Amino acid sequence: MRRYLNNLKTLIVIQLIFTTIYSITVAIFPLLNQYLFDYVLQDGISLVIKLLLLFLLLIAINACSQYISRIYEWKVAKKFFEDIKHDLFKHIISLKSNEFAKKKPSEYLSVFNNDVETIEEGYISPIIDIIKSVINLLIFSSAMIFFLDWRIALVLFTASLLTALIPKLFKEKLSVKRREHLLALQFYFGKVVDLLSGKNRIDSVTFAAFKEEHELSLRNSEEKRLQFGKYNTISNMLNAIGIYFIQIVIFALVGYLLVSQEITIGTGIATFGYLSSFLTPIQNILDCTNLIHSTKDTIKKTESYLNNDLLNEFEVGKYPVPVEKLTLNNISYDNGQFALAPINYCFNKGKKYAIIGHSGSGKSTLLKIIHGTIDDSNGHVLINNQEISKEQLHQVIFSINQQEHLFQTNFLNNVTLFNSLKDDKRLTNELLEKLSNVTKKKITSYEKVDQLSGGEKQIIGLLRMLAANRDIILMDESFSNIDKENSN
Repeated sequence: MRRYLNNLKTLIVIQLIFTTIYSITVAIFPLLNQYLFDYVLQDGISLVIKLLLLFLLLIAINACSQYISRIYEWKVAKKFFEDIKHDLFKHIISLKSNEFAKKKPSEYLSVFNNDVETIEEGYISPIIDIIKSVINLLIFSSAMIFFLDWRIALVLFTASLLTALIPKLFKEKLSVKRREHLLALQFYFGKVVDLLSGKNRIDSVTFAAFKEEHELSLRNSEEKRLQFGKYNTISNMLNAIGIYFIQIVIFALVGYLLVSQEITIGTGIATFGYLSSFLTPIQNILDCTNLIHSTKDTIKKTESYLNNDLLNEFEVGKYPVPVEKLTLNNISYDNGQFALAPINYCFNKGKKYAIIGHSGSGKSTLLKIIHGTIDDSNGHVLINNQEISKEQLHQVIFSINQQEHLFQTNFLNNVTLFNSLKDDKRLTNELLEKLSNVTKKKITSYEKVDQLSGGEKQIIGLLRMLAANRDIILMDESFSNIDKENSN
């Protein structure tokens, strides 16, 4: 996460500058109280008026600096979310197909929603808050040393250091409890998506069972939240006891110094004014330290995605030489549950081939191997008797399957894959002209992809294939849902 903090450096520095100005104004308020109590009888009403005007000026500076600091706090969060989600998306879509398939889309979505939010709330913001708190402590300590009494500042600082050790007692356990909660939340999120996806199977007969299935996952998720909350509460309560310890020590010291007439009443009042300002950042440091410790495992999980290799960005163009043939050289596959025996075959230019076999015999698997979707197969796919890179293979081959995914976007974006396929419109327009007017109007002007039938979705998939205009087309039952009128 250091790289992201470094990217936020300028915004954080601006935020800290205005936080410092804000803290200085807060540190001056108790000094005005001290001056009032120590000199009001001597200087009279004129002192009250001067101090009142100074109060008003400080309040204006305080409010403005606090506002700007808070705005930059939001700007920091905005940039962090943009940067890390941008990187996560790139790295996740760059995963090899077999690696990507190990998790459900809902699990990846949970990373974007839950894990990133947790890192911002439990790591990025707490680190900045700790820096702010340290700045506050330095300002308040300096004010107490130079304007009040160095002995009070020394005792306060020493007691604070002892209290700062408390979070170390809980850091490992908090991290485990937060991880358990996030895993349960991820499972619950996936369960909700799964149940809602099966809405067509929910009726008066199945309603109670679906409701109970949801409740089981919900109860488990919230129980894990409660367990994390209980442990976090114990940690926070001990932090609070540490703060009370500091208050008692300072109360006793100020009382002793007042009785001994070593400090004025104004100094005593100012000390208690500083005490709340001093203890708040200490409490904040303790709480933020707990948060950072509890987020450790979430950061490791997220960074595991960010450490994956990226796909090479490659502008698709025509393969530099005419494609005459595609050769399968001893292609085989075995994932422990399914095995494909070695295949040797040559597909020649200008011919159509059909792969025939019973369900589960490996037809789709073979097409995925040819397309390069399956990465852990054996053997070689050759173009013109040469083994080429996956990027070059994507210049040559386009694959379309029965359940071709359509995105929640308009017709043109779906056909051209967000304008990555440079459609010359000749082939796609030729197919569009062969469709019935009703079908043509519906697929080109839909509002939601879900409004389209299975056959209409397949037609858009075929248009996508034509827009790709590749030398080799792999089709896996791509016409199965198209009605007779449009299939001709």
